[in-house]
Amino acid sequence: PIRMAGSIRDITRRKAAETALAFSQKLLDDILQGSPVATYVIDMDHKIVYWNRAAELLTGRKASAMIGTDKHWEVFYDQKRSMIVDYMVDDMAPATIIKRHYQHTNFRKSKFENGVVGDVYFPNFYGGGKWLRFNIKPLYDVEGNRIGAIESIEDIHQLKRAEERLRHFNKELKSKIAEKTRHLREANERLKSLNELKDEFIAVTSHELRSPLTAIRGYLSFLNDPETLQTLSASTQNYLKRAYNNVEVLNNL
Repeated sequence: PIRMAGSIRDITRRKAAETALAFSQKLLDDILQGSPVATYVIDMDHKIVYWNRAAELLTGRKASAMIGTDKHWEVFYDQKRSMIVDYMVDDMAPATIIKRHYQHTNFRKSKFENGVVGDVYFPNFYGGGKWLRFNIKPLYDVEGNRIGAIESIEDIHQLKRAEERLRHFNKELKSKIAEKTRHLREANERLKSLNELKDEFIAVTSHELRSPLTAIRGYLSFLNDPETLQTLSASTQNYLKRAYNNVEVLNNL
């Protein structure tokens, strides 16, 4: 060698950008790992590239055994089949996914861009039957190119059981209200019938009492005539007046 040539470039901004990117990636990883919601990500080859701790706890599958494989289907099904994340990686629109493959389920578009959400019951899921809520959406790079898909899974089994108990309670409550309403209606009908009987009894009793009272009142009125009273003793006059007054009271009653 007779000489050595070299060049020097200022890469401060690049190093700062790399440091910022590494920090952002570390922050994102910490956030996802600390999330209580099970989350995993697949790339455009349908391979798992991310599997957080919550996913490990929910499924019983370690990240080391899942990352780099396309076995996300094994967590939920006995035989290999495409899942919504796979359809999204294949650039299928949410409406098309639902129409073609999930039209008889409760999957629907979510609030996220091109996302899908839905609840599914798995009778043989890891650790026993579970209701799970899935939120799936595609992932894009800064230029808007699809680079994979992300799926989050929530254990909503207790929520579904509570909803079922609430529906059962409401059903029983409606049944009891209907029964009590029927009893109340029947009681009102009986009261109405008794009220009619009471009115009839009062009318009949009033008539039956008024007839003899009218006759008695007529005779007493005749006897209480001043000319007739003069022919009677004072005590007899007093008796007739008292009798006549009491007949008037009964007649008014």
